[in-house]
Amino acid sequence: MKSHIDRAHAERSWLIFYYHEIDTKQKITEKRGSFQQGETVRLSPSGAVARYTTTHWFPIYGYHLYLVPLSGTPQAGDLITGTVSGATARIDYTIYDDIAQLGDMLRYIRDSYPDMRIVTIDQGLDLLGIPNFVLGQQPGRTGKTTCTEPTCS
Repeated sequence: MKSHIDRAHAERSWLIFYYHEIDTKQKITEKRGSFQQGETVRLSPSGAVARYTTTHWFPIYGYHLYLVPLSGTPQAGDLITGTVSGATARIDYTIYDDIAQLGDMLRYIRDSYPDMRIVTIDQGLDLLGIPNFVLGQQPGRTGKTTCTEPTCS
């Protein structure tokens, strides 16, 4: 990913990180019961709260569980408890964490290229004129932009 960031900076191009659901993938053990898709789960002792999305089972690796953290950060050793299903599982270790990866990328940008602009989706849509889009018309510039860079005009 760093090479994409380096290239975008060199070309003064837009770099868009698209994340639909910022989630974590946890390797779990001691699974008891079945979680319900979309249910809120509580993790202890970390105190984190998350939304359960799905579980996968792999023959060699066992169960992996996907969570969308709502507050706190899931930790190894946490007991996951479904608030509706009552199902439980224990986190063995984190396989990936989108929030941490996104934070690492933003830190890399700030440390390596302090002049590189980071635009939120809302700002990007405003720059494209999407907020003023009317059904049947083509989106265009609204004349109202928050970007002051020469590359935005």
